[in-house]
Amino acid sequence: MTGPACDLRILEQICLKVFEASPDAMVVINRAGVITSFNVQAELLFGVGRNEVLGQQIEVLIPEAKRVQHVASRVAYFNEPKTREMGLGIQLEGRYRDGTTFPVQIKLAPIVADGIGVFALAVVRRITLLLKGESCQEQIPPR
Repeated sequence: MTGPACDLRILEQICLKVFEASPDAMVVINRAGVITSFNVQAELLFGVGRNEVLGQQIEVLIPEAKRVQHVASRVAYFNEPKTREMGLGIQLEGRYRDGTTFPVQIKLAPIVADGIGVFALAVVRRITLLLKGESCQEQIPPR
């Protein structure tokens, strides 16, 4: 097969491989806040398997005390989606399965899927060592 249909299939395969090969945790949510994609680095970072979080609200990955505010922030983001860093001026935290938290940096980008809607891509990095003033990127310990 040649032509646009072939090119589209190749592009879809490449995009999936890039998503999975990313050295950063990547999470995609829909407008309702439901997790639709979760790469292997996200599994390692949050200590949960993708099958445990796909279909769940993104707030399961956020400390309980910050969930209500996050819902409001998420709704505001989808009202005016754009590529940006999340939470400028505040310390963002992720949440492990056991409830312990860790500092993160999150960058957001909208993904517009024709006929489906708008999604948000979150690229998440754990920044524990950065906050301690160390220059090397922290290795995520197995959980």
